Amino acid sequence: MRRLWKRSRGRETMTQLSLLDRPAPSRPLHALADPPTSRLAAKALVASGAWGKQAQAVLDLVREHPGLTAGELALASGGRFDRYQVARRLSDLLAKGEVEQVGTRACTISGKVCVTWITWK
Repeated sequence: MRRLWKRSRGRETMTQLSLLDRPAPSRPLHALADPPTSRLAAKALVASGAWGKQAQAVLDLVREHPGLTAGELALASGGRFDRYQVARRLSDLLAKGEVEQVGTRACTISGKVCVTWITWK
């Protein structure tokens, strides 16, 4: 992991870490009641780097399309993610303080009332 501060020619400058440089999620990616296969899958997701790549891609989607629901962000991903993958990464990003829930409205995909998401970073 890179340092947040580095010295360059006598000056200190700040560098921002990308999600790929940050540690894995601070909370488990599986529930305690989940079967062992879910735990193995969660470990593999982090170990392979897929968790960080998915989280970064979803954060980029929120930046490009603020105010959308998880289902709408999934559609905006062009088929790269389904609504459930987006929702899981949004939950992870919320726990890390990377995104915020800004309200609720009817989702144009499901027709149900859903949370909308933004990021200030």
